[in-house]
Amino acid sequence: MWLSNKFKFMSFFLLFTCSGLLLAGETRVAIVKLEKLLVSSKIGKAANHKLKKEFGGREKKLKGKRKKLGEMMAKARTKRSAKYLAEVEKFKSTLKSEQKIFIIEYKTRRAQEMNKIKTKVKKVINSFGKKEKYDLILYTGIVYNNKGIDITDKVRAALDKN
Repeated sequence: MWLSNKFKFMSFFLLFTCSGLLLAGETRVAIVKLEKLLVSSKIGKAANHKLKKEFGGREKKLKGKRKKLGEMMAKARTKRSAKYLAEVEKFKSTLKSEQKIFIIEYKTRRAQEMNKIKTKVKKVINSFGKKEKYDLILYTGIVYNNKGIDITDKVRAALDKN
């Protein structure tokens, strides 16, 4: 309920802010697709490469362990030994725990890297907006936009220069 009220407030706030700007005369409004920037900019690619380098080895080991588990389970179907089935279940449980830890650590590191980038993106959007004389630039939660107001590629170019 609280989230719903907060969303309604933000929606009304944006509606009135935008309508006020539009009534004021010639207004320049643009959007930036943040996810596209995070994937396509130099800084975004570098962050993704850094994460792959940092977590790639562990991910590869987990993939190998998943393959081993599959082999163990196939063998367990034919072997049907209670001792072996217990060993398979223990391995499966350990693997599941390792995967959960990996996912949590990866998501935490990714969020840290993306927050660094978002800080730079905000600065670049601010300076780009002032330089190009935009009245309003939105960059999150875009459901639909006219392609004419999408300045993501221009902001990416400015971000890549920095």
